[in-house]
Amino acid sequence: MSDYKEIKGKTIQSLGTDPSETSTEGQVWYNSTSGTFKTVLGDTGAWSSGAPLNTARRFLSGAGTQTAALGFGGGNPSALSATEEYNGSGWSAGGNLNTARGAAAGCGIQTSALFFGGGPPFSAATEEYDGSSWTTSPGSLATARSLLGGAGTQTAGLGFGGYNGPGSPDALANTEEYNGTAWTAGGNLGTARNHLAGSGTQTAGLAIGGRPVPDFDKTEEYDGSAWTAGGNLNTGRWLLAATGIQTASLAFGGDVGGNPKTGATEQYDGSTWTTLSATLGTTRYTLAGAGTTSAALGFGGSPPPAGKTDTEEFNASALNIKTLTTS
Repeated sequence: MSDYKEIKGKTIQSLGTDPSETSTEGQVWYNSTSGTFKTVLGDTGAWSSGAPLNTARRFLSGAGTQTAALGFGGGNPSALSATEEYNGSGWSAGGNLNTARGAAAGCGIQTSALFFGGGPPFSAATEEYDGSSWTTSPGSLATARSLLGGAGTQTAGLGFGGYNGPGSPDALANTEEYNGTAWTAGGNLGTARNHLAGSGTQTAGLAIGGRPVPDFDKTEEYDGSAWTAGGNLNTGRWLLAATGIQTASLAFGGDVGGNPKTGATEQYDGSTWTTLSATLGTTRYTLAGAGTTSAALGFGGSPPPAGKTDTEEFNASALNIKTLTTS
C-alpha cells in the first residue's frame, strides 16, 4: 500500500457539492457536478471589538453563544459574585453567584448554565443558573479544585484537571461528570494539568493546553469514559480560552511562558490545530470564551491586576473556494 501511495499519490474525494465546513482550508476535492478540482484557500475570519464588560475581571468563567453569553465570577483582584449577560451588543447585570470565586469552570447556555470549582479557598461547590438567578446544587465535586477545565451542559457537565493546593499534586488528572444532581468519577486525563481550557460535551470533550510547561501544547479528547491524545497546539499556552465542539473548536489567548500574553487563535478540526491569521486585538490571558468555532466571544482577562473589560467577537469568513486549473 505504501508503494502504491508513493507511485499513484493519495486519494482525492469526489463530492457532488462543495463543502461548507470552516475546517477544510487546504483540502482538495473533485466536484463531480462541475467536473473540476477545487480547494479552499483560506477561511480565517477576524476578531472585532464588542461592548465592554461592566466590571473588569480576570479568571472569570463563560457560557452561552456569541449573542447570548454569560460572564460570571472571577476577580479584580478580590473574588467576584457578579454575573453579566451579553445580547450581542451589550452587557447587563444578571443574578449574583451565591459564593464569590474565580478560576472556576463554566459551561452551558445563558438560560441554563453551570459553575463549579474555583477559589479561594479551593472549592467543590456547584451552582446552576436559570437565566436570572443562581442556585447552589446539593452535588459538590468530589475533589475541590481551581484552575480546572470544563465542558458540557447544566445537566451533563464535565470537569477535569486543576489544582488543589500545596501538599497535593501540582496538577490533577481526575475527571468528574455531572448529571444535573450529582458528580461521579470519569476517566483520568492522560497528562495531569492545571490552568487548562475545555470545550465540547460530556461525551465528546476536549482538554486544551495548561501546565506544567512541558505539556502546555497538549490536547486530549474524551469519549464519555476515557481520554486519548489529540493533535498538539501550534502555540503551547495556559490560562487560555476555548469554545466549540470536539471536532470544531477555537482556542485563543493565553500565557506562552514567563507571563508574555498572546492573542494567537487556533482552530481544531478533530485531529489537527491550524493557526489562523486572526488574532485578538487585545492580547491577554485568564480570559473567558463562549460561542462556536465560527462565531465566538472572548472577554475579560489579565493584565492588569484588576482585570480587563475588553470584549471581542470572532466571525469566520466565507469559504474562499478556488477552482484548480493547469495554468
